[in-house]
Amino acid sequence: MAYSDALANFVLRLGSDASLLQSFKSDPRGTLNAEAGLTDDDKALLLDPDPAQIRAAISGKPLPAGVTVVVVVAVIK
Repeated sequence: MAYSDALANFVLRLGSDASLLQSFKSDPRGTLNAEAGLTDDDKALLLDPDPAQIRAAISGKPLPAGVTVVVVVAVIK
C-alpha cells in the first residue's frame, strides 16, 4: 500500500484541531473524503485503525518487535 504525506498531516491535525476531530468522530468517511490529498489507502487505514499500522505508515518504517503504540483521544467539554 502507498500512503501519502497528507496522511501524516491529517493525523497531526486531528491532535490539534478540535473541530476536525469532532467532524471525524461524527462522520469519519465524510471527513476523510473532504480532505485533499488523502489516497484511498490512507482512508482505508484510518477507517479501520490499527495504531501500529498508522505509525508505521507515517514513519515509513515497521515498528520494532515488542513495541506497542497507544492512541488516546480525549474530548474535553
